[in-house]
Amino acid sequence: MHGNCSRCGFNYQPEPGFYFGAGYVSYALTTAIAIAVFVMLLPFFSWEEEWIYFTAIGGSIVLSFPVVFRLSRSIWMNFFFRYKSPEERALGENADFPDLRKG
Repeated sequence: MHGNCSRCGFNYQPEPGFYFGAGYVSYALTTAIAIAVFVMLLPFFSWEEEWIYFTAIGGSIVLSFPVVFRLSRSIWMNFFFRYKSPEERALGENADFPDLRKG
């Protein structure tokens, strides 16, 4: 992950250990993937063939790790920081509360 945004200069590492909480988001995403794979395999295989379930779930978790890692950090960061579009930045500090009286 880059240190700063190439467009606006936003610091992606606001403080040491900021992304520790992304582990909880990653856990939730990984659990959702595991449950989805389990439910998709349920109609096709009986529970006696549990090695298929473990292999498919483990493989899907390993293959999705790079995406889940980056996505969980992005989700965690968006809990605390709001993205402002170029139009909002051009309005200045009061972009969240524009003056509606100005026609």
